[in-house]
Amino acid sequence: MSWDDWEAYFEYERSGYIFEEDKDESANKPVHLYLVDGDNHINSAIKRIKMADETDDVRIFVSQEGLYQKLIKKSHPHVKPIKVEPGDQAVDNRIKSVLGNAVKSKTYEEIYVISGDTGYDDLIEKYRRMYNLTEDELDRREDF
Repeated sequence: MSWDDWEAYFEYERSGYIFEEDKDESANKPVHLYLVDGDNHINSAIKRIKMADETDDVRIFVSQEGLYQKLIKKSHPHVKPIKVEPGDQAVDNRIKSVLGNAVKSKTYEEIYVISGDTGYDDLIEKYRRMYNLTEDELDRREDF
């Protein structure tokens, strides 16, 4: 089974993996998903951590162990640092995978990729056309 298949069944948590069916469906679901590219936008992400609330699901993708540990220490209930194994375009590819699953699941009212990297734009445009989404529902931003 490929990693993309596994991601369809599991969601990363700091404590490990949990099955989708084990999640508490009674909890308030966030309406905004922010996928933060920690390779190039980490400073604005760190400033923004304390501003997240129950309507936000902020996931910060990083490949550096030291930065990951720093984010864990600054942890906030609505912010999930996600460690990505270092490699060429590893963070970008992981964000694209999570983005695809999030768009398909229709769990969030708004999904934003926070990055200065324009490499996400074509995929975002493809998903907008495919799922009839507006810029207010799916977009890439350079800041929150």
